[in-house]
Amino acid sequence: MSESKDPPEVGRHYRLEDAASGTLAQNSFFHLLIDEWDKSGCSSYDDIREDTKRYLGRGSIWFYWNGAKMKRTTDEGSIPIGIREDPDMCWEHLISWTSYNLDHRKSCIDKLIRTMIESGVNSKRFEEIVSEVTDR
Repeated sequence: MSESKDPPEVGRHYRLEDAASGTLAQNSFFHLLIDEWDKSGCSSYDDIREDTKRYLGRGSIWFYWNGAKMKRTTDEGSIPIGIREDPDMCWEHLISWTSYNLDHRKSCIDKLIRTMIESGVNSKRFEEIVSEVTDR
């Protein structure tokens, strides 16, 4: 999808998206990269989609019961260790890709590309994808 200030053409159909939030093109691009990384065999992640969002994206929100009330944090390390290790008292909620704003998506995609390069992804398709992005 390209950005343009040209007026729309009569008779042509358009899909409008809010440019301030994440776009369908970014969503497709993110999943294209994830699929390519998975095919390469270079990822050490068990669940490549979730772990990419967890470690390269916005991460998780943690909910835990401290004995008196429910608490919420984005820092797993701030949860007392006894509670953190008890699945009945501590829950992780991975932040969904759909709730990322434009800057979060750009940052995650940039980190993903760097990580893919560092992990040794070197397929022809990946090179084509990266050259398309760097040519813009």
